[in-house]
Amino acid sequence: MTTVRQIPNRSNPIQPISNIIRSFVYAMNGRWHKLGMKIFMIVTIAHISEHIIQAYQLWGLGWPRPECLGLLGLWKPWLMRSE
Repeated sequence: MTTVRQIPNRSNPIQPISNIIRSFVYAMNGRWHKLGMKIFMIVTIAHISEHIIQAYQLWGLGWPRPECLGLLGLWKPWLMRSE
């Protein structure tokens, strides 16, 4: 059985970007996996916390729905308005 090798196309401007993405994906699945998972977990927990705070503002404090912006929305309201 013969193996066919692909010769990289030097005129393709997408090739370097593709190589960067490929090396990033390999690093995230290898040496940076634990760090990446920790960062993802922090972002996920923060996101869910915002929803819990919004639910408390709505049902616990009785605020009108447009005013239930969570902690981030109270600090920077334009972030929640653009969502």
